[in-house]
Amino acid sequence: MKEIDEKDGKRCTLYDVSEEAKKADIEMPVLLDAELAGKLEPSPFLTSIGITFKQRLENLLSLVRSSIKPTKQDEKQFGVPFMVLKGPLVSESFVLVHVNIESKDGKPSITLSQISEIDEND
Repeated sequence: MKEIDEKDGKRCTLYDVSEEAKKADIEMPVLLDAELAGKLEPSPFLTSIGITFKQRLENLLSLVRSSIKPTKQDEKQFGVPFMVLKGPLVSESFVLVHVNIESKDGKPSITLSQISEIDEND
């Protein structure tokens, strides 16, 4: 993961997860927003039972890949719901991930960011 500090001319932290995305058969560069990366980081309890950031990232990228529809090339933005376990008790939250496909210099790329956290009690 490589850190990048710009998004749409605004200062923010993005991580280049393109290598991980290739493993999920996503053939374009992928950037991950720092806020979303923080949500993917497992708690110390979950880490102690073997859950890793890498596993969560792989799961998210697989969901993103299955959501990219080759027949809908005009669809450049969409949301992907992603469940994040919090532990140690069975506790979870759903994060709505914003998938933005942009084309710069004729080359498409994806930026993943958090739209909102969905409260399961709502």
